[in-house]
Amino acid sequence: MSMEFPEAYNPSDTGGFDPLPPGEYIGQAIEGRIAPPKSGNGYALTLVWKILEGDYENRQIWQNISFVHPKAGAQYHGQRMLNAVIAATGAATPLQTVEPLLFVPVRLGVAIEADKTGAYPDKNKVTKVFPIDNEAIEATQAKPAPAASPAPAAATRPAPTGPAPWHTKK
Repeated sequence: MSMEFPEAYNPSDTGGFDPLPPGEYIGQAIEGRIAPPKSGNGYALTLVWKILEGDYENRQIWQNISFVHPKAGAQYHGQRMLNAVIAATGAATPLQTVEPLLFVPVRLGVAIEADKTGAYPDKNKVTKVFPIDNEAIEATQAKPAPAASPAPAAATRPAPTGPAPWHTKK
């Protein structure tokens, strides 16, 4: 284990612990690990995102993505978020390590999550992860539409005449 910081650390760059305002930010994952949660059920990817530009440059946001979970809903949402991170970073699949997800600039959708009990202060939550240039990626991934085949001739029936049966009084 190295005793050196992965990047130069300047305490004045931290900007405090208040949550960032909701919005979109350019950031990159600077740290990641896969481990079972405290419950021991499943696996989660923990990412540390660093904001790269703007008023909140160098601020960090932590994200936990439960991609293997005993509850199907939690696993579904976790896998969707993990797929978004993989797509945004352009990482090749299947992933063997978290390294392909690190140090690739992406667009982050950030919200504020309030503690329902009020015991803890508000914190940021990463809600979306997109490639920086979404349009360029969509253009490269766009597939030509298959050639249109002629539609089969529809059977024609004459239109009904008279009032609709539910409008007639009995």
